[in-house]
Amino acid sequence: MWVYVLFIGEPKTPNVLDDETWPPQAEQICATVAADVAALPPAHSFVDVEPLEEALRQRAEVAEQATELLEGQVTSLRALPAPAGEHDDELLAAWLADWDTYIQDRRDHIAEWRAGRDGPFAETEADTGGPISNRMTALAKENRMPTCVVPGDLG
Repeated sequence: MWVYVLFIGEPKTPNVLDDETWPPQAEQICATVAADVAALPPAHSFVDVEPLEEALRQRAEVAEQATELLEGQVTSLRALPAPAGEHDDELLAAWLADWDTYIQDRRDHIAEWRAGRDGPFAETEADTGGPISNRMTALAKENRMPTCVVPGDLG
């Protein structure tokens, strides 16, 4: 039995979907959105804008565009045919709920920029510790959806 467990069997992590058809569909959606987000002006492009309030305003505009793209991504992911199985349903429901929370965290940060405050981006903490983006990114990577990771555009 140990030979099978250690060398032959494929260990299944709890983050991996049983339905192997869902991740490639999701990856197509995320790849388009990731390219669109990457095409927006990067954060460092506002470093020389004066005064700081104007830099924050411009940065908030770009972050709002990226956030709207991510909201569209989540809507499109929810529209995909649901995978069969309770495990996959629960896993995806939790992942998409994390996306909803992350998007609200972005909106809260954008509001701070619009108010002229330039603090660090504060994400909701996962119940397992650390920011929820860690958990979201782990699921995306473990299911071969590399462009479905959380973008690092807010710094």
